[in-house]
Amino acid sequence: MSDESKGEDISKTPFDDFPEGQGRRRILHLASLAAVLRILSALALAVAFASAMGVIILDAMHCIRPDLPWKIKSAIPLICIGTSYALLQFTLPRTFLEFGLSLTVSLAFVLWGVEQFIPAPQIASVVDDVVVFLFVLDLAVVIRGHLARHLKETRE
Repeated sequence: MSDESKGEDISKTPFDDFPEGQGRRRILHLASLAAVLRILSALALAVAFASAMGVIILDAMHCIRPDLPWKIKSAIPLICIGTSYALLQFTLPRTFLEFGLSLTVSLAFVLWGVEQFIPAPQIASVVDDVVVFLFVLDLAVVIRGHLARHLKETRE
């Protein structure tokens, strides 16, 4: 009889495909705190989506009327989506490695947004490089996991 048929809650995460993702999972034990964090995550997600749509609409208006004196930045949607994802991580059962990697992706989005407000080009460039490193690190872990799983399957 499978675990699912026993009625147990089996939560799939993006890390479940990788051998390293089967370790001891960190779980937030304060249900009320988890509920608050999920609500805050949902609110940040809504603001991220609404502001991203607003940026697209305002950019389209700017294309139609280039004489408009303003230009919208996409910093707010980036910061909000990174914040939403970070808040969610505290409510999910994750190993510490999964938790840390997920927070690096969150941090990358937040830094990408913050970078747009940095007036000094040299500092903004360094922040951009950190963002690129965090995204490369995240995808490298995902790719490595898929390659390791494929190698294991071909050996069996």
